Amino acid sequence: MKVSKGCFRFLLVAITCFLSGCNYSDLKGVTAEGQLVRDYVGLSTSNFQSLTGNGVTVAVIDSGIQPSENISRAKIKAFRDFVNNKSEPYDDNGHGTFIANIIAGNNQMHGLSPDVNLISLKVLDEDLQADSSSLKEALQWIYENRKVYSINIVNISIGIPDHQSDDKTELARWIHLLRTAGILIVCSAGNNGPDENTIMVPATFDDVLTVGSVLSNGTLTPDDDRITSFSSRGSGAISKPDLVTLGVNIRSFDNKEKFVTKSGTSFSAAIVTGVVADLMEKFKDKNADYVEEYLKNATYPLKVPRKEQGQGELKLR
Repeated sequence: MKVSKGCFRFLLVAITCFLSGCNYSDLKGVTAEGQLVRDYVGLSTSNFQSLTGNGVTVAVIDSGIQPSENISRAKIKAFRDFVNNKSEPYDDNGHGTFIANIIAGNNQMHGLSPDVNLISLKVLDEDLQADSSSLKEALQWIYENRKVYSINIVNISIGIPDHQSDDKTELARWIHLLRTAGILIVCSAGNNGPDENTIMVPATFDDVLTVGSVLSNGTLTPDDDRITSFSSRGSGAISKPDLVTLGVNIRSFDNKEKFVTKSGTSFSAAIVTGVVADLMEKFKDKNADYVEEYLKNATYPLKVPRKEQGQGELKLR
């Protein structure tokens, strides 16, 4: 019987965990290429291991969310559907549920910030299609309800090609209003690499934290990591992404309550959102600017151009 590389790595993590005396339940966390993401980004070190995103609220703009044993209905503090105008949470694609579980899963699979509160705003239809007007409505809703739900972070793991964004100016305005209100917006760079100038709206905006993807090659060290071919690149004129993190073979929970594995910058952004939530818990007396700067400084520079990696790969120390 053949054992896949991913399973082999998972067994190695389990053996290491058993020998070191750690909690076996930690093995239920989000993985990338068979490794625990918490370990890889540095959340398992003594400075961060107790953080769970407690007291932080994350708004996820995506395809919706499917409540399950892993994310209970009570954890979803608000749901708005800008596609079909339904009132109860649902996800007819699974992308948004996968994202939400990376961030906040807290039962069968532990997310990176399992104690955060969630808000789900559906702008993607079942085919993952969206327009800029729906995204604008979602951003406006967040701004108008930010104090009601104490929103700290917005995750936008979707993108619109620049030439298709009729409301680009309006999108930028609402993003700027959210950022000046102290809300940190995390965006995926997009999956249109390896050509430059392929980052999509709103990830091109200055007021967002733009995240690209790396391949870890199944090791904890970043020395052998490389930017994925699909990760969208910036250019001399567009100084994005801001940083990169894991984005290949991410294992999370979908809308059918099954474990599935996916790759893409959408999931890299969700990883960063989870880390940001934990940092906001740690630095609860600091503002979003402090957390963003802390995060950007917690990077490891790779031997690739800035237009591919920004300030480098996320590595808390």
